Amino acid sequence: KSGSLQIVLPKWSTIERDIVLIYQDRNHLSAKIRLFSEHMTHHFHSIEPFK
Repeated sequence: KSGSLQIVLPKWSTIERDIVLIYQDRNHLSAKIRLFSEHMTHHFHSIEPFK
């Protein structure tokens, strides 16, 4: 009810995966793509791996 994540399968784990953002030309990115890239970079650099 608090909205926080709950562990539902404590004995299950996954391997670490990379997230890759591919775009054609960094000089001509739309504002939406630039903001999405910045958000993903900021968000996932600050998260500890799920254990």
